[in-house]
Amino acid sequence: MTIDPGVRSGRYRPEDVDVAPLPRARGLIAAGVVALVLGAVFVVAAGGTWWTWSAWPLLLAGSLLLTFAGRVRRQAARRVQDQPVRVSSPASGWGMVATGLVLALAALLSLGEGRPTWPVVLVTMASATQTGAGVGTVLATRWVRPRPGAWPVHR
Repeated sequence: MTIDPGVRSGRYRPEDVDVAPLPRARGLIAAGVVALVLGAVFVVAAGGTWWTWSAWPLLLAGSLLLTFAGRVRRQAARRVQDQPVRVSSPASGWGMVATGLVLALAALLSLGEGRPTWPVVLVTMASATQTGAGVGTVLATRWVRPRPGAWPVHR
C-alpha cells in the first residue's frame, strides 16, 4: 500500500492525465474578458470614488473565468495533440488568493477619510484580479488531474 502525497506539479505524459474538454470554453473565456473590461470601465468611470469597490466582484469573476477556462482549454488541447500536459499544484492558486486578499486589505487600510487615490484604486483592481486568478487556478487543478500513481516526466 502506497500513500499518495497529493498532486505533484510538473509535466505529465498525455496518457497519465485525466482532463475532459470544458464545454463552452470559448464562451467562458469571452465572458471573462467582457467582465474584466466592464470592471475596468466602471473603475475609470467612478473616478476614484468609493464606487470603485463595487467593481471588485466583476473583476474577480472575470479573472476567475478567464484563468479557469483558459487553463483547462489549453491543457485539454495539449492532451489531444499528444503533448506533455502541465499540472499545477493547488498551492500555487492558494498563494495567489492569499496575495490578492492581502492587497485588498492593504487597499482598505490605506483609504482614510477622503476619496481613494488612484494608486489605491489600482491596488484594488489588482487585488480582485489576483484573487480571481488564484481561485481559477485552484479550480483548474481540480479539473486537470494526474491519474493515481502517475509521476511527472522530467525533460
